[in-house]
Amino acid sequence: MKTKSHNQRVPRTVQWAIILAITAILFSFFLWTEVLLLRSLAQLVPETHSLQHAAADERIAGFPVIASLSIPKINVRAPVLLAERTLWDTRSWELLEERMQDALVYGTVAYPHSVLPGQQGNLIVAGHSSPPDLRAGESQFGDVFHRLPELQVSDVITLLQPDGGYADYVVRSTKVVSASETEVLKQDHRGSILTLITCYPIGTTKDRWIVTAERIDVGSSHQ
Repeated sequence: MKTKSHNQRVPRTVQWAIILAITAILFSFFLWTEVLLLRSLAQLVPETHSLQHAAADERIAGFPVIASLSIPKINVRAPVLLAERTLWDTRSWELLEERMQDALVYGTVAYPHSVLPGQQGNLIVAGHSSPPDLRAGESQFGDVFHRLPELQVSDVITLLQPDGGYADYVVRSTKVVSASETEVLKQDHRGSILTLITCYPIGTTKDRWIVTAERIDVGSSHQ
């Protein structure tokens, strides 16, 4: 007599539990690598370094809005939120990373040691290239920087400020660096620089795609 073989099927609830567990592990690893990066970056900025940020009247989810980022070539228009400087000064890395992830749900986020748009120094802005979790997946900004690798040298990026002013930047270089690279986050007051950062390749957190742009225009408003 022939016996019939039966495939042992895993219940759907178990399948979803496994998927959610894997997602949680991957996101925890992503957060930990970002925290390690912040800790390493602290060694590059003197403790006496201090920037006076102008108070922004507009806030989103409690975060000051320092500008609106406009990149017509890749159809990006997003607010630039500012993470709390106090978390940087007190070296509260885990909490700072959590707050930056919170801000990324509502737009892009500037590292707390950044300068304001148009000022001498480095304004360092991060954005998602793909959603790292379900919350980001439900946000319109969950993949705001997914086309960032399309930018080329001489492309223009504009930061529209809350007071109606603006700062134009032209792309000078693009490159890929490892997730642990900290040089791109260094503060440098020899020029007015905008640095855009996102995870790369798209859908992973393996490396970072970096766009470096230099300010080219000074004015109060676009005509």
